This record gives sequence, C-alpha cells and structure tokens, in this order.
Amino acid sequence: MSTVPKKRTADPEKLTWGTKALIFFSVHWRGVVVVLAPIICSFILFTYSPIQKAQWCAYCLLIMAVYWVTECIPLPVTAFLPIIIFPLTNIMDTATVCKFYLNDTLFMFIGSMILAYSIEQSGLHMRIALGAIRCIGYSHYKLLLAICLVTMIISMWITNTAATVMVVPIVFALLKVFEDQGLMTIYETTSHGERVASDLTTCYFCSVTFSATIGGIGTLVGTATNLAFKGLFMEAYKEATVEYLSFIHFSAFAVPYMILMEIALYFYMILVYFGFLRPKSKAARGAVLNDQAIQAAKNKVESDWKALGRITFWEIMVILLFSFAIALFFCRSPQIFHGWGDAIRDYFGYTIKEKPVKDSAAAFLVGFLMCLLPYSMQIIDNFTAKYHEDLPKKPIRAVLDWRIASAVMPFSFMFLLDFMSVPFEEW
Repeated sequence: MSTVPKKRTADPEKLTWGTKALIFFSVHWRGVVVVLAPIICSFILFTYSPIQKAQWCAYCLLIMAVYWVTECIPLPVTAFLPIIIFPLTNIMDTATVCKFYLNDTLFMFIGSMILAYSIEQSGLHMRIALGAIRCIGYSHYKLLLAICLVTMIISMWITNTAATVMVVPIVFALLKVFEDQGLMTIYETTSHGERVASDLTTCYFCSVTFSATIGGIGTLVGTATNLAFKGLFMEAYKEATVEYLSFIHFSAFAVPYMILMEIALYFYMILVYFGFLRPKSKAARGAVLNDQAIQAAKNKVESDWKALGRITFWEIMVILLFSFAIALFFCRSPQIFHGWGDAIRDYFGYTIKEKPVKDSAAAFLVGFLMCLLPYSMQIIDNFTAKYHEDLPKKPIRAVLDWRIASAVMPFSFMFLLDFMSVPFEEW
C-alpha cells in the first residue's frame, strides 16, 4: 500500500549553509570536538623538529584535557588514551603503559571503598550522627556544629560523596521537624513560581558538602585526589630512602589545616546565615528556636535513636575492623618508631629504599576479614543448638556483603586515578 506524502501548508524558508552548520553542530557537537581536538592540538608537534617524546606527551595531555572539559566521550574512556597514543608514538610499550593503571594507588582506593561500604551497610554512620547530635544539642548553632563535625570525621575515612549521602537524610529529617513547627520552610517559592531552598536549608546542606570536602583532606583515604597525589609523588621520587607520604606523615601535615578550615567554615556559616554578631538582623531572628521546637527536634532524634536499638554485633565488628585498619595504616612505617612494615622489610632482607608492604596490603587484609567474618552471632548456634529446628536455615552473611558492594563500586572511576603518572613517567 503506497503512502501519499503530506502536502506542506506553506513553502518553508530555505536553509542556508550557516543554519545547516549550526544545526549540525548543535546535534553532533561531541563528534565534532572528538575530531577537531586532535587536529587543533597538533600544533605542539611542530614546535621542534624532530618530534620529541615530551611533545607527544603534551599532545596527549591537551587532547585529554579538551575531552574531559567538554565530556564529549565518557571520562574513563578518555583516561585510556595513553594506552593508544604512547605505543603508537614509541614512547612506551603497551605492557609498560598498562602497569600504571593497576598499581598500589588504585588498590588503596578500592580498599578504602570497601571500608566505606562496611560502614554504610551496617548503619553505623546513623548511630554516629545521632549520637553526636544528642551530645552537642538541638539549637541551630549546636546542630550545625554537630553536623559539620560528624561529616568532617566521617569524610576523613570514606569518600566525600559517600559521607554527604550518609548525613544529608538526617539533616533533612531535622529540618522537616522545624518546618512542621512553623519555624522555617525547607523550600521557598520565587515570584516566578520556582521552588528554591531557603537560607537555612542552604546553610545546612552547604555545610555538609563543604565539611565533607574539608574532611577529605585529613587522611590519604579521605578522597581519591590524595591517593592520586601520593601515586605521582612516589613515582617521581622512587629512590627516596624515606617514605615521606606515609599515612601518619600525611595526616600530621593535613589535619591541622583541616581543623582550621572547618572552624573558618563554621563561623562563616553562622555569620552569614544565622546572623552571628548581628542580633537585630533578619537572619538572627530566623535562627532562633523556641523551647517547643527544640523539644520536637529532641523527640525526633530520640525516636530515631531508639529505633536503632542497642548497638549490634554487626556494628561492633565494623568498629573493631575499621579501628584495626586505622592502626595498620598509622603503624606500618611511622618513622618515629619501628613499624610492622619495617619489621617485614628487615626480616626478608630488603634494603631501606625498598618498601615491600604498602597501605593497600593493610586495606585489603581488613577487607578480606570483612568478607570472611560473620555479621552476627548466629554462627554459634551451630555449636549450641540442641535440636534441628534451632540450627541456622540459611547462610550467614559476612560483615561486608560483596555482592551489594561490587554492584555500586565505581570501577570506571578508578582508572582516572593513575593516568597522570603515565605521561609524566617519560616526560
């Protein structure tokens, strides 16, 4: 059956080449950037003749920078460009390039993610946050202080995003209590009908995100940036007899700055949003809570605290294993005393420049134990049960459920950590 084409009601305006080009670019701009970036960046190859390795490295970095800024192709895919360019330009062979994508820094990141997921799965972060709020208080000033401290401390040991995701629901629940009391609104409607966060909401949520960022600088595992920096530093100073960026040295340097930045953040927030030192300002009046509101917030926190119940065996195991990991990190090679990593090095006869055991080994040891040890005491029922009905009817899960953790593990992001050491190796 043939179809009759629809007739146009009016002659359309003819498209000019400029209009066609504009439409084409607006639809296919990613492909245009992918093609044009290598051509435009090729000017660096003609600055010296013959072409040097440094020029190829710079060429590769420029292309990657353009691709990352524009996101014309996925970020992890861009990180693999050295695997393509370097062997083809005789800078490195493929095997050498690939080694940089699977090193100690990458596995340290995986180990830190394992520790983070164990806290999230057990719900320990909720107990820590609620416990801090119960201890510090329920006024806006005290609540903000508690939220900032909790987020900062949690973010020292897990990624900034994970710490933020853990704390934000608690903050939102408390703000909802204040809104129900008629003391604030979480969202306000603009004259254009758009819903935006109120000043107090902005204050709390920005404090959470900023505190997570600040807390991330306190330890090597606080954020992937720290691990990437350590990887670059250790690669640049392979011959150093002292490990200048050990866990304890990094924290000794970073923690004082972290504390000062957190103090500055807190006073900035209460000055801008709570009217601190400006008692007659609108912000100061909005930050005042009456006794009824404070009691309502207290009741909400106490209700959530009671819902958690007594501390579980699961949470105790996470605390013990997490503490064990921290102890291993700090005591591996502290230099102020002979660490366990130093003892292993001396026992097997390595020189002082060689470091056979690094923090990734400690992280994976604890991760292995988390995937091995049970999360409850039900395993004892196998030995104490008198009847068949008292025996466990299904496998007892471990402290860390690897199936859940692996489903949300950012595997693609991991390859972004170490790509920078590839071009700098031969530059």
